[in-house]
Amino acid sequence: MKKIVSIILIFAILAMSVVALTGCGKGKLETVSFKDDEDTKATINLSFEEGANYTLSTNEEDFRTSRNDAILKGDTFNITIQFDKFWSGENINNLKEEHKDDEEYKEVTYNGINGFSYYYAGYDTYKVVLPVSDTVYASLCVYSKDIMSSNQEEVKAAFDSEVVQNILNTLTFSVE
Repeated sequence: MKKIVSIILIFAILAMSVVALTGCGKGKLETVSFKDDEDTKATINLSFEEGANYTLSTNEEDFRTSRNDAILKGDTFNITIQFDKFWSGENINNLKEEHKDDEEYKEVTYNGINGFSYYYAGYDTYKVVLPVSDTVYASLCVYSKDIMSSNQEEVKAAFDSEVVQNILNTLTFSVE
């Protein structure tokens, strides 16, 4: 009897290990892309769980500022996307130095890309700045869906949420 229980236990452990290692039970990912055809020629790809009610918009009416290029609209959050070119001789380290004293500044890594984030009180957002290439960088602003009544705690909760962090950890960039 002990031998039968041991064999069943071994098979159960093996089955759970296979599920954990292969990711069974995790949803498939849907990927959306935006390409800045006009200025930087940069492209961003963002992925999220298939079936999530998120949309990527390039409609200026959805933007928070005129500098935005695109926005990923979520159910409880928004992530705006803005591509910019580095000034002559500038790089991500210059931008880090410029923002190191900003509120909640920290260096971050998303999908192997090293950059930084900080809280920008003027727009009640968490801003993530990442290099795209030697000449281009991306600024991603995360804020809560209800911008009229949001506060820093709500914005931080949106930024720190597993959903937003998972999306940021899937991002990839390319430049023509």
